[in-house]
Amino acid sequence: MATMKDVANAAHVSIAVVSRVLNGDSTLSVPDSTRQRVIETAKKLNYTLKHRRVKTKQNVTKILLADYHCEEEERDDPYFWPMIRGIEMECQVMGIEPPTKRYLSPGTCLDNETLEEYDGVLVIGGEATRSWNTHPQKLVFLDYCPDTSKFHSVSVDFRGAVFAALRHLQSLGCADIAYIGGTRHFGIDYREAAFTEYMQQQTRYAPDSIFHGDWSTAGGYEAMCALLEKRQAPQAVFVASDPMAIGAIRAMSEVGLRVPEDVAVVGFDDIEMAPYVTPSLTTIRVNPELMGRLGVRMLVNPLEQSTPLQIIMPFQLIVRESCGSETHRQASSLPV
Repeated sequence: MATMKDVANAAHVSIAVVSRVLNGDSTLSVPDSTRQRVIETAKKLNYTLKHRRVKTKQNVTKILLADYHCEEEERDDPYFWPMIRGIEMECQVMGIEPPTKRYLSPGTCLDNETLEEYDGVLVIGGEATRSWNTHPQKLVFLDYCPDTSKFHSVSVDFRGAVFAALRHLQSLGCADIAYIGGTRHFGIDYREAAFTEYMQQQTRYAPDSIFHGDWSTAGGYEAMCALLEKRQAPQAVFVASDPMAIGAIRAMSEVGLRVPEDVAVVGFDDIEMAPYVTPSLTTIRVNPELMGRLGVRMLVNPLEQSTPLQIIMPFQLIVRESCGSETHRQASSLPV
């Protein structure tokens, strides 16, 4: 059976040209003689263009956003609220009505009757329950997927991001590194889990180097105060969100500790003010808004109906002044 490559070779054109000609792409800028040659070659080789059936946005007009975070958590966390914004903006671009939002309690799940009301469901914080069993084709999980063999998902490489930050701190001579972060309903946060794993691998893990607060500037401030009351200042601290990192820096400045001269600091999220605080904040840049957009696109135009697909979002380590890097390059990106 002839393939598109066979047609391209016989017609002396690229596979892309064959595809666009046979799909009737009127924007393709090639001579009519070339179009005709491709068509005649395809007929001669008995090549039949295979059209994949895909969903179009006309099939998905009613979306439910199921969120396991309360409104306050969503508003305060710079990781989740841009994700919501991305979902709403992508729906607008695609001409879909804004998603209906429903806040779920940990451990609960939508029933079949509710799922059947909607063309697609985006789930944020699905780690809170593993009881999703029905309508897998309607579901896309953001941030976490309870079963990647069953559901489509978009997530972040948290482990790789945290490892990159810690390797950078170690390259600067930091051995005693503490962690400040928030908590999740489902248990340990991925960033904390990655921090623990890395420090154990380096045989430098100490339980008294992990401190928690809520996901806010005040939470970071209070967590750093608790750290300094319990132990001496570490050489560096990895903070699981930028607002918490800003609060931690304030707490250190109040007791005379300098960043980065005394303590190096790395945050997470790369919020808008990160380059403008003093010192400018070294941080991990992720793109939660794009995660939300991609989730909508996966619902509207899935690449594959029968095979669950996972999108792993990239990250960047943005080096600024707060880590004490010798380069002191403003917003320079390190390879990861």
